[in-house]
Formats: sequence, structure tokens, C-alpha cells
Amino acid sequence: MSPEKPKFKQTPQIERYIKNITNYWNECLKNEVPRNKIQFEEPLKIKTFLKTEERGVTREDDNSREAFMKWAESIKAINIVEYNYETATCEHAQLAGEDTFIEFPEYFYINVLDIEPFLELQNKYISNEITDKFPTHYDNLTKVIKSPELESHYFRTGGINSNKTLEIFKRLWDNRQHTVSNNPKLKKIGKPDSFINFIRQLELIKTGLELNRNDKKKKLLQKIKNVTKPLFLKKYPISLTCNENEILLIIRD
Repeated sequence: MSPEKPKFKQTPQIERYIKNITNYWNECLKNEVPRNKIQFEEPLKIKTFLKTEERGVTREDDNSREAFMKWAESIKAINIVEYNYETATCEHAQLAGEDTFIEFPEYFYINVLDIEPFLELQNKYISNEITDKFPTHYDNLTKVIKSPELESHYFRTGGINSNKTLEIFKRLWDNRQHTVSNNPKLKKIGKPDSFINFIRQLELIKTGLELNRNDKKKKLLQKIKNVTKPLFLKKYPISLTCNENEILLIIRD
């Protein structure tokens, strides 16, 4: 993924596209589709402009739409399968303050290859969620986790093992429980993750008759401990809690 800031105007349509994409991705995960297999699922269908949006569309809005699509495709976050012009018979939207019209497809269809760029946009350009204010925070763009007065930790990417390490951390991080001792209102409710889903969706351990459920759980726990060990050594305020079926990352700032 390119570290360069996307060069398009944030519009309600682009916010909606990103929401559609992330909801589609999460639904695939919910249905136990492995992350690296989601791109092969039935393409996501997105309506270009809703009827309630058309009257306010400007030439700049449409240029941003095109720039967004080109950006997402250029960084290999999506694959554009089809633009559907026929069923819309080239829908028209009047430009604000102008007498001309623009044409656009009623729908477009995409395969989602990488969710991270869209999550990053939600965090940096769309979402104003309070989670951005936590003292200990992770940056999707730089792959760095930071905490006040502690050494930053960078997650390497590019190799099979390093990419898998980042995947494990990201899953733990996204589902984490996060609290701040001097600000009780600043908190994130954790979502314990089942060992079975963890293994299936990240394809961490090859399924086979030679390993029973307990063996797979032990192997997963060892992989998770290897991922979090550098953070423990750097004194990050984290802990892991697990029971027979679930695991959860806890951060207490």
C-alpha cells in the first residue's frame, strides 16, 4: 500500500463506498471466509450515486469519485470488475449552478483485495472516533505502535512470516479491550476472539488429522506470544486473557 495521502476530496459518496466495502469484508469474515480468499467471493455491487445524492453532485464530486477508484485500483486494494451503464441508461445528475450534465454508471462491481487502505481512510479522513485519542495507539499507515515514554515498535512487512505477524497483531488490536486509568470515559469494549475463527480466518495452522483441537490451540497461543513478546519487553501496558475457547488483548493506559 502506498504511504502517500490519497489525492481526492472526501465526499459523502466516498464515505458510503468505504462503509460498503468494510461491511462487505466484515460479513465475509463473519461467514468464515479466509482473508486471502475474500477477493474470490462474489463481487461487491455499489450504487454510484443514491437518488438523494444526485441533485447535489458537482463536477468536483464526480472527479473525486473517479480519483478514488483509480487510487484504490492502483494500490491493488480493489479490482474493478464491471461498470454497469446499461441498466441505468447512463443516469444523469445536474451540476450545481451549471446547465450541463454529467454521466456516470448506475452501479459498479468490485473485488476487494486489501481492506487496510479503507480502514486507514476511516481512521484518518472520515472517523472522529474517540479511540484515536488513546495514549497507546497503532498507526495503520506506518505499521507502528506507540505509547508515551516507551520505545515505538515497528511491525515489518514484505515476508511471509512478517506479514503473518502483522495479521495476528491487527486481529488482536481490532478486537482489544482498551481503558485509560485517568479518564474512565475513554474506553473501548473488547470483543473476545474464538480460537477456531482465529485459526480459520488467518489460516495460521494447516488443518489436518494429525493435530487435534488442543494442539492447534497451543500452536496458536505460541504464535500470539511470539507476536506480543517484543511489546512486553518494551513495557507496553498490555496483557492477554484467554479461556478454553477465546482470547482477548487488554490494554490499560
